[in-house]
Amino acid sequence: MIERILCRFTPPTKRRMPILLSALLLTLGFAVWIAAPQTGLWTLLRLAAIAALTAGLYIAVRWCFRSYTYTLEQHESGQIDFVVTEQNGRRQITVCRIAADDLLSLRKIDRKEKRTAIPARRYGYCNTPRPKAACLLTLRDANGEAAILFTPDEAMFGLLNALLPKRDERN
Repeated sequence: MIERILCRFTPPTKRRMPILLSALLLTLGFAVWIAAPQTGLWTLLRLAAIAALTAGLYIAVRWCFRSYTYTLEQHESGQIDFVVTEQNGRRQITVCRIAADDLLSLRKIDRKEKRTAIPARRYGYCNTPRPKAACLLTLRDANGEAAILFTPDEAMFGLLNALLPKRDERN
């Protein structure tokens, strides 16, 4: 049972570029599909239209309709969990729940650093396709070490940073 919520943050989304890109791909796909005849080599052009439609739908579903909320919850037993909830329309699903004892490190990274600094097993819970600055939360689980890429506010970053030294002092 959850006793209280320490911090909750839903990053603002900048959806202008994904909306424009998905609309462009969907319009292009439908236009080519309607204009191309159904015979001969035009079939390849229709397949390209299907690819454009698929890409446009993927971008729309992934970046326009989905958002994440980050929460720090404290249980009655005193255990603190980091929880990531995904909102997709009216539906909400908890996609990540990590005990504070399993957290290893937390640091801020920028766009250039993302490709080199993140371990092989990583999970991205950002509301924008390419955030300028994000945080990398390293954790351990049954399969070894993993990383979570997310964009918290300063209050949540400070609380998560405060949790890490407490865990190190106990060990």
